[in-house]
Amino acid sequence: MVWRGWFCVAVLGCPLLLQSGRYNGGHPALVPKASVAPIMNSTHSDAVGNSQIVVWKDGRIEFELFGFGTAETTENLLKDCSTAMAQIDSSIKCSVLVDMRNGIGCSPLAVPCIVRFVRKKSYRLKHVAVLGPRPLMAIARAICKTTKLGGVAFFSDRTEAEQWCAEAVPI
Repeated sequence: MVWRGWFCVAVLGCPLLLQSGRYNGGHPALVPKASVAPIMNSTHSDAVGNSQIVVWKDGRIEFELFGFGTAETTENLLKDCSTAMAQIDSSIKCSVLVDMRNGIGCSPLAVPCIVRFVRKKSYRLKHVAVLGPRPLMAIARAICKTTKLGGVAFFSDRTEAEQWCAEAVPI
């Protein structure tokens, strides 16, 4: 089942990639070529959650979130995303996979920084696949409605998200 909305809620669940030891979640569209190192691989954590962003020069971005997203962790993750996007050629639209399956929620104070990020950076996105539980998808839909952003798909199944993200999906 697919829901339309925005990836910005990705940061709402707050992440952990270091604990899982996963580099890119095995996403076929996001698996880096052997000779291509990511331009960013950054992790943020606090007492209630962790988040990781991995970005490649060709416009692939992957977020993995775990636990509860605080405003500070969310803000830092999005700053890193902005920094990495600035290193990607401006003619390239980014493809994003956000894995929030291990997210449990976020602080209401995190939402404004997500909305600001979406309003500033949405023009750089080709397509975004968000994977996570339905309660976080409800928050994502609210953010989508607020920012008037469409063209993003939300999934409950990782395989479906991977397949969708691997396709060339026009917005």
